[in-house]
Amino acid sequence: MNKFTKHITTSLSLLAYLAGAFVIVSCGAPGQGADPGVIDIPIAYAKRKPAYDDDGLPEDFRIDDPTFFSEGGDLYIRNRSSASATERNITFSVTQGRGDVKDVSANFDGTKLVFSLRLEDTTPNDNITPKWNIYEYDISNDILRRVNSAFTAELGNDVAPAYLPDGRIVFSSDRQITSREVLGNEVVPADGFSKPSQFSAARDDGRGMKALVLHVMNPDGLEIRQISFNQSHDLDPVVLPNGRVLFSRWNDMENKNLISLYTIRPDGSDLQKYYGGHLHSHLDSNNDTYHFTKPQVLSDGRVMTLARPLRGTYGGGDLLYLDGENFVNKNRAINSSTSGEGQTKVTPAQVSLDPFSTAGRYISAVPLTDGSNRVMLSKGTCQLSVDDQNADPVVINPLPCAEPYLSDPNAFELPPDYGVWLLNIGNGTERPLISPQPGIIYTDLVVVQPRTEPPIVSDTNKDNALASENVGVIHIRSVYDMGLGRVDANNNSLFNCSFGGVDCTDASMTTMAQMSSPTRSAEDRPARFIRIIKPASIPDDNDEEAARPDPNNEAYGRSRNLGMREIIGYTEIYPDGSAKFKVPANIAFGIEILDKNARRIGPRHRNWLQINPGETLECNGCHDQHTNNTVPVSHGRSDADAVSLNEGAQTDAYIYAGSENPNTMGAYVGLVMGETIAETITREFATKLNPQVNVEFSDTWRSPNGTDPAISLRYENLTTAAPVVAACLETVTTGWSATCRTIINYEEFIEPLWGLTRIDDLGDMDPNNDIDNTCTSCHRPNDVMNNAIIRVPDGQLDLTNSFSDENGRQHESYRELLFNDEIKILNNTATALVDLVTFETRPDPINGGLIDANNDGDPDLFPIFNPVADPTMLPGGAAPGDDANNVTNTVTRTMSENGANASAAFFTKMTTNSGTKDHTGLLTDDELRLISEWLDLGGQYFNNPYHPDAERP
Repeated sequence: MNKFTKHITTSLSLLAYLAGAFVIVSCGAPGQGADPGVIDIPIAYAKRKPAYDDDGLPEDFRIDDPTFFSEGGDLYIRNRSSASATERNITFSVTQGRGDVKDVSANFDGTKLVFSLRLEDTTPNDNITPKWNIYEYDISNDILRRVNSAFTAELGNDVAPAYLPDGRIVFSSDRQITSREVLGNEVVPADGFSKPSQFSAARDDGRGMKALVLHVMNPDGLEIRQISFNQSHDLDPVVLPNGRVLFSRWNDMENKNLISLYTIRPDGSDLQKYYGGHLHSHLDSNNDTYHFTKPQVLSDGRVMTLARPLRGTYGGGDLLYLDGENFVNKNRAINSSTSGEGQTKVTPAQVSLDPFSTAGRYISAVPLTDGSNRVMLSKGTCQLSVDDQNADPVVINPLPCAEPYLSDPNAFELPPDYGVWLLNIGNGTERPLISPQPGIIYTDLVVVQPRTEPPIVSDTNKDNALASENVGVIHIRSVYDMGLGRVDANNNSLFNCSFGGVDCTDASMTTMAQMSSPTRSAEDRPARFIRIIKPASIPDDNDEEAARPDPNNEAYGRSRNLGMREIIGYTEIYPDGSAKFKVPANIAFGIEILDKNARRIGPRHRNWLQINPGETLECNGCHDQHTNNTVPVSHGRSDADAVSLNEGAQTDAYIYAGSENPNTMGAYVGLVMGETIAETITREFATKLNPQVNVEFSDTWRSPNGTDPAISLRYENLTTAAPVVAACLETVTTGWSATCRTIINYEEFIEPLWGLTRIDDLGDMDPNNDIDNTCTSCHRPNDVMNNAIIRVPDGQLDLTNSFSDENGRQHESYRELLFNDEIKILNNTATALVDLVTFETRPDPINGGLIDANNDGDPDLFPIFNPVADPTMLPGGAAPGDDANNVTNTVTRTMSENGANASAAFFTKMTTNSGTKDHTGLLTDDELRLISEWLDLGGQYFNNPYHPDAERP
């Protein structure tokens, strides 16, 4: 029993308020029968208690914590939804009133219920927390059973179960059965620091709990199979009328942070967006962000969803209809002739996501399938408290959200007491069915009635050879397909298109192909390669299975939100923009489009993809290019994607002008009509499907007279350590496989470049007369013997491997490259480096105290120059001791975590002869490629969370 239940007192004013609000009404609109306020079929629901902490203060039912437990929940059933109907607790024999129940669902013939149940932790000293288990209740035989055996049930938290048409159960779990196996088979990183063999990965940023993703199991709990591989939660699966599984997917990648609706086949193939992949679909009238959760399928094909924020509303929100059959986003219809919007409110109540929603909130809803156009709702009425939260013991008197309480500065919202209501959609009226009880939540409503059973969706056909490699194949018709270059009925351009600085609004992508004109070279094409990346799996902070479970913030580098990333490999983009390549199965992965220097162009891919072993995914494009002023382009849903701009070969045996090259292709093989270049070349040369860890291009399609220059950026050419093991290099017999991972840590693979000896032999046989072009020969604060500080590093850039005085867990060179820094000068005795400018506060001679011109409580800071040995070091001719305002005292960083092309200051310096020192040629193309891919990933300090120096102290 928690502290709240010991000390709560209920105010008479609230009881009177509730008594007036919840009266069973049995009259209604014409045509609804004699008692439209009653449902004459069984209903089931969970009765749970609001959560209060040990101090007696309310806790939130947060979406991002689907394993949250609040003691006192059970599953109930009534033979009809009337206040007079008998209520029966069907789980008390298991819980004894000390467990919790949620996520109730019925089978299609209305004879069974499946739900999640967790027991109270009665052995807190054993370090074994009880798990959420899946239970089934056979209504006709009155049999309650746990679906899994006692052993397998405790191997993971299992929530949100639903029946598939074939009798199996789809559910969400942190078991991650297949993901654990994949981790156990991965190649050891080149840095030599192995990961634990198996563990369940935490959410994408590594800061939260284990990710719960979709699994399927037989009715007897056997043959559990993981079918989704998201890096955050996949929740609330239901079955659409076409047999596909609809679910809520949390995309918590790089601050996108949206929960949208996706679909998937029951075998885990053909993952697609369904609705709401863009922010504008997730905003209410006040621009608060809500998320699409707990979808329910209506008989007319629409989806009803509970729209709510991640936290702050005690699990409550608003109800929306989503027209997923005709829309993919609020303002993006599948058919351009469709008018209106894709989402509308279910109820007339003006629900607020802010505290104190005086209209109440909803936490559960289920449509009736009796043709009456009604929905059963779990609705809570707003209540608050103005009591002292710091009192001991806490005594809370619930009050209605009305004046004068709303204006009380001490007011704080309390969890609502949810009752059961019936909504008539036709006239928008809500009628109470079951009155709320103080400290009780009626939720997870289910109407126990037969429903139309969807068809059974068979497993996708697979290529057995690919499946044996544990890979699938992606075919992209054109990376230039961004929904751009389209025109409206009046031939007005719908979007502007500039991809990598090249206009791609051509009516046909044929003109993008280098073969379309013998004079057009590969240099005209902006997109040359694809990089396949995956997230580095990081365990839950509290996971006892995984060593070093908690990387420190500094290990992520400048932006923890970018996570840690690994590279699967690279593949070529062909002249028509097509690509076809293998990717490892059963992992989360993304793709990035690169230029000829292997630098990312365009945005990062902000949705994780997945593929089944032996599956082939077809894609018409890779980008959602839009601004706040334009409607997002649909992408990722097969029935909504625009037709590709790449029409493929015009006829069978089609030959592109200038494409014959017998030196590389042997006997020329013509294309099949409609086939992309990628399809043709991988059909004839199967090895072209294999990604590589290196970045290479050799002209296969141009004639010998017009051959484009080759590109070869190879790890083997590095004289420092390569970030991939030798077995994954294609020059080795084994070469690339689905288990290969390129993992770039700054300390092991980037920083050694700065200290690499680069002696320029002048050819006079005198080593003392040669030029030392080693980066640290100039960019260091001391001499080559590491003597005391005697100089300002060239360009104010210290590239030595000392640890930073600003952050002792990162090297000085990393901080200097990726963070703005203060200008350093030699002090007046030339014995130490000091900041050019320091800042001081000054007394206020008029008002007393310190000068605070803005009256913001923070004293103003005045810059003063430090004494300097060489006054010519001062900017703008200022004199020593000058305290002029607007002093520029920072050196702008030359690298950006936003990628290589966002780090133009660095790459321009290394490739263009400018300034006082010519840096061209000092770093090789292979070294610049290594730096480029590291920056494109996010410039992380570590990309292996199990590096010993990444561990939190």
